[in-house]
Amino acid sequence: MRAEDELRAVIRQMQAGDFSVAAKLRTLLAAGELDAAGQAAAHVWLAEASDDAGFKLHCLRKALVCAPDNAQIQQGIQALLDEEPLAPSPPAAPRLPSFPRVVGIDGGANGKASAVFVTKSGMLATTSYALGGAQTLTISLDDGCRLTGKLLRRFPSLDLALVKAPLRLAGSLAIALPTLLAVGQGLVALGFDGTRTPATLTAQDGLGAGQWLATSLPTTKLPDAGGNPLYDEGGQLLGIMTRNSAGGELALALNISSILPLAEQAQRDRQMQPGACCCPACGGLARASIYGGGHCESCGAKLPTAKKPAAPHHDKLRQLYAETASPPCPHCAARVGFHRRSCLRCGRRSEA
Repeated sequence: MRAEDELRAVIRQMQAGDFSVAAKLRTLLAAGELDAAGQAAAHVWLAEASDDAGFKLHCLRKALVCAPDNAQIQQGIQALLDEEPLAPSPPAAPRLPSFPRVVGIDGGANGKASAVFVTKSGMLATTSYALGGAQTLTISLDDGCRLTGKLLRRFPSLDLALVKAPLRLAGSLAIALPTLLAVGQGLVALGFDGTRTPATLTAQDGLGAGQWLATSLPTTKLPDAGGNPLYDEGGQLLGIMTRNSAGGELALALNISSILPLAEQAQRDRQMQPGACCCPACGGLARASIYGGGHCESCGAKLPTAKKPAAPHHDKLRQLYAETASPPCPHCAARVGFHRRSCLRCGRRSEA
């Protein structure tokens, strides 16, 4: 197998959450058969496989030597530098021997919720309703361990939120095959408080191109703010319970086959655009924060920033904000437009 083909195979495995293959990247780099672009990609993925900020920075700087014009690598380096002063390297992320059947989420806008891991890299699925605009959550495991999780993306129309936990998981996720689902079969929704709520699959066709599973469980009977993993009688994961319903009070479950592609995309976004953030208002991926913008390019909401952003990259922001012939901001002169009288570039209010 050619070095480039082997590199692509390793990257695909890591995108799927298997970081145990990261050692192969070192072997490929040591062999000296990768071109400059391949070396840059290998260093970037070595950085992603580590939780040590210093090592990440070291890898990304090596990647930049191989690809000096790569803007995403430059952004990744800048995002790490913006976190200075660098804290002592944290211990390696803990590894769970298997996928827990249910975990707890706390700190969201609507109280405690349940969730389930959907990737080996520690990504959780729960409900958008539970979290609201909260960016930092507390994750509880059944062994009493409590971790701090970070919101990656929200999809309000699906009532789905994806949260990253600082751990990795061994084993594999037991997923029910869609072809084996049958109307009338027994289901069980798990709550982190120990609740086991029985239900029945009432429909799966004609519900948003297979996104949804209709259940006999009323939304009022959910044990918490949702996100309860739904299993079949064989213990295979079907999806998560949401607060959505199909024209009545019976809760819909979001199919795991709809969740996994969104989780994989969120993971790729996190790897390739580390400076982007989840907009607290619309839940979309806001790239404006990478370039010093203070407001979401999709909805105009103010973005969460731990400190004053770096000097704005005006050309990139013009593209993101789709500047038009709007009147100039009296403070920064940008013509990006206004949202509720606040400039989408600098955030300051105009009374004009």
